[in-house]
Amino acid sequence: MVATKTDDATLCTAIVRFEVGPDDQSELIDLCQQNLSVFKAQPGFVSGTLLRSSDGSAVVNYLRWRSEADHLACMNSPDVAARGKALVDFLEAGRATLEVKTYEMVASI
Repeated sequence: MVATKTDDATLCTAIVRFEVGPDDQSELIDLCQQNLSVFKAQPGFVSGTLLRSSDGSAVVNYLRWRSEADHLACMNSPDVAARGKALVDFLEAGRATLEVKTYEMVASI
């Protein structure tokens, strides 16, 4: 499903922000790209955008879902858990930290 302008206000946006050292940023991006390939097969997935900071200190994954329930179902999916193990190991090794928040659109220009 591709969101149209009129659909945008009803979507759930999940923003995943990673703090990472510059030496580990590229590897983190690779891990996030692997997860995006699994996300796009999940019900309710609309789009994903991966951003990196120019100073190497952060990576942001901007994900759009049809609903918050779809986002939560994906996070609890066995497919996502299996594919995300390498990312979990990366985080548990202290190579990055993350913060996940969900948002609903209130305005757009």
